[in-house]
Amino acid sequence: MSRGGKAFSLVLLVGALGGLAFFGPRALDLGKAPAAPRASDVPTARIQPEFFARVAEARGYLAPVDSTPITTPRAHRGARVIAWMLPDGTAVEAGDVLMRFDDTNERLQVASNEDEQTKAEQALEKERVAAEAKRAERDLSAEVTKEELTRTRELGVKDERFFPRTEVIESQIDEALYASRLAHAAAAKTLEQRVSKRQLEVLAVDRKKAIERARETQRALDSLEVRAEHAGLFVVEPLVRQGDRVWGGMRIAQLSSNKLMEAEVYVLEADAGGLAPTKPAEVIIESQPGKVWKGEVKSVEPFPKPLHADLPTQYFTARISLLAQPTGLGPGQSVRARIFLERREGALVVPRQALFERDGHFVVFVRRGGRFVPTQVSPGPGTIGRVVIEQGLTAGDEVALRDPERDPEAPAGPQGGRSGAEGTAISSGAQAAGPPRGARRPRP
Repeated sequence: MSRGGKAFSLVLLVGALGGLAFFGPRALDLGKAPAAPRASDVPTARIQPEFFARVAEARGYLAPVDSTPITTPRAHRGARVIAWMLPDGTAVEAGDVLMRFDDTNERLQVASNEDEQTKAEQALEKERVAAEAKRAERDLSAEVTKEELTRTRELGVKDERFFPRTEVIESQIDEALYASRLAHAAAAKTLEQRVSKRQLEVLAVDRKKAIERARETQRALDSLEVRAEHAGLFVVEPLVRQGDRVWGGMRIAQLSSNKLMEAEVYVLEADAGGLAPTKPAEVIIESQPGKVWKGEVKSVEPFPKPLHADLPTQYFTARISLLAQPTGLGPGQSVRARIFLERREGALVVPRQALFERDGHFVVFVRRGGRFVPTQVSPGPGTIGRVVIEQGLTAGDEVALRDPERDPEAPAGPQGGRSGAEGTAISSGAQAAGPPRGARRPRP
């Protein structure tokens, strides 16, 4: 063998020995189960009593405590158009015009009603004149018949001794005819008077209906001009503008009657679990960002509503009463609020990734000596990252922040329990009562 061949064989032998030294131990361990992680390798957190708060952030504006709502007139069906309105935030006195609605249809209706009323009055007058003419005609006819009857009785041929029998009979027939005509005229007069009276009553009803329609239309026309009932501040509702179409009974503005203010805020539906009256709150007026105003939730509307017609997100409307009143501010000032849905002193709180589900129960792994022991717990309210433990833990316990029974290098799967971070632990919204329902559109 040549010298070059011997050198190549030597290199191959050295490489084979090196590979056996590196891969040999690992190849021998392929059939063995991986060793459990040591307790010292698992990240932990020590539980101590602390302050816990679940807060809902909200935005809104200042609103008067006592105010008179201004709504769209209900006199007519359908939508109304705001033709003119005072600027938002205008101070007004009692009797001042606040807004006017489009009155084109009402004015046309008023003119039509006036024509109907005039027509009804003319028909009534025509019937009255006709009845009077008929009565006069009947009276004249009765008077003529009465004179002829009197003349016939006084000058009629009655003695058959001196006049032909035919003339006597004709005279008797004439007398009976005139008497019958007189009786018929009286009966016809009475009947015509009754008919005329009924006809006049019908026409009077038609006139009354025309007058009532005219009055109703005039009232509707007058209601389209809204005036202030008392002195105060004119505040327009959010998203209401001059020229908008509004419906009957819709709240479009309010007239505040005092200077006491409260905050009207809008809470996202997903954050409103547990939102209820008497919950404490903090309000920051954006024009005074350095001061926090304490208060509490006064009321919550029962149903959520979207703030904008083109966005599906829904909000709950809440009123927050302020413990102290801001000075120099009026309705409409933008505010930010923090509503404390849950507040606890000395709560035992664990990170959400330390909570696991095993066999339908929630557990945390507590260090006991040199190992972690799964301990069943009762979770309480929580936030996105933290959960209050009601029962099962004591102050000073050290809990694992991941599953200590699972190899950290193994992929996530069915092995072992699943943590709250993977979606099986209780969510922040599931710990509180179901949200109330109610919201109104915010001020832009």
